[in-house]
Amino acid sequence: MENQTEKLLREIYKEAQGGCETVCGITPRIHDRRLLAETARQMEMYSDCTNRAEQMLQDKNLGSVTFSALDRISLRGGVWLETMDMHDAAAIADFLQNNFRASAARMRNTVNRFSYTDCDADALALGRRLSAAEAAEAEALRRLSIQ
Repeated sequence: MENQTEKLLREIYKEAQGGCETVCGITPRIHDRRLLAETARQMEMYSDCTNRAEQMLQDKNLGSVTFSALDRISLRGGVWLETMDMHDAAAIADFLQNNFRASAARMRNTVNRFSYTDCDADALALGRRLSAAEAAEAEALRRLSIQ
């Protein structure tokens, strides 16, 4: 049976890896240099959270996480379908901004749910960090105000 820390770390991994796949899936459509720079930063943040969650699972002898090829294809295919008629940077920035806001809210709710359990404080902190980073990325995209 999974303990609460393991469940939360797996959720963090899944959310961060989903963010990586979303950014990877949409990057080929981006031609605006400012938006490309922003997505590179986002990719770095998601990769860092994914790696940290995986490392924490290993450090606590809780196993590892895999994100299957089917999961990747499903996410990237979904992003492709949602963005196939988006050819301008403003529409892509709006899509990403909405995606990051929703993801930040999901992670915030997940962390709140686990905060009432015997979950490890470091795992909770990583979840809060991911949620805050996603909210900050959404705000950065809003401030970028691409036309």
